[in-house]
Amino acid sequence: MSALDYFAGREELPEIYEVERTVIALHNHRYYRIEVKRDCKKSSGGYLYSTTTYVESKHPGTETDSPPWVGEVWRRFETSDSDRHDAEGALRQALLNLSNH
Repeated sequence: MSALDYFAGREELPEIYEVERTVIALHNHRYYRIEVKRDCKKSSGGYLYSTTTYVESKHPGTETDSPPWVGEVWRRFETSDSDRHDAEGALRQALLNLSNH
């Protein structure tokens, strides 16, 4: 039994997801990261796969940084739902949502 299977069957953690696929897409000169997640708590019924989309943004350094730096930060990007029964379908819907944005 894997650690994921062990904890998916326990009550202490009400939600557990496994990121099965991560895709980086360039759209309108910005990078987006899409994570396709499997809900480990759902064994049957309902949607097993969903996505979370993040947009890359530049983060300026603070006044105390020496020298000042610019970092890259992934911020959550709200899109339409992409819950599906299979990972490929969830990814396809997330990419369609992104291309329509």
